[in-house]
Amino acid sequence: MAGGRLSAHKAKLALRRYYALELRIQGGSFRQIAQQIASMPEFSDDYCEAMAYRDVHIALAELARETQEKALHLRQLELQRLESLIPTLMQASKRGDWAALDRLLNVIQMRIRLMGLDRIDNQTGEPGVNPLSGLVAIIAESRLQLMRQQKGLPEQPEQAALPEQNADV
Repeated sequence: MAGGRLSAHKAKLALRRYYALELRIQGGSFRQIAQQIASMPEFSDDYCEAMAYRDVHIALAELARETQEKALHLRQLELQRLESLIPTLMQASKRGDWAALDRLLNVIQMRIRLMGLDRIDNQTGEPGVNPLSGLVAIIAESRLQLMRQQKGLPEQPEQAALPEQNADV
């Protein structure tokens, strides 16, 4: 059986790291972890504090990597879900459906946030250059103008004149 010994070694190492992490979660010091694992018959008697430290940190790094991969997968899934809504909402908003336009703008905002396009640039501390930052406003304004044209309304609503105030008050 090819690789049987190596696979058994990897399994034993993974189990040791699992035990070390569990003992650390329970509040054990690295010295206590080393003593407890060294006393287990399936592991070496010379298991030490440094090995316990290394095992815990490797186990934590593996968990972090797995969590990051799952988060990336979830982000992709959520982006696909949002993108599947856009064509239907776009068509409805072109027909003058104000609620659909509002939902479309919300979906676009969600996509911008999910893709991280609204975040601050970590290197400069300034708002990042975001080519999509004005997209929502542009879409809303153009839809508003189109709907005004369709309804025969003026381009800009007239501003109401403010009543003159009495100067001797």
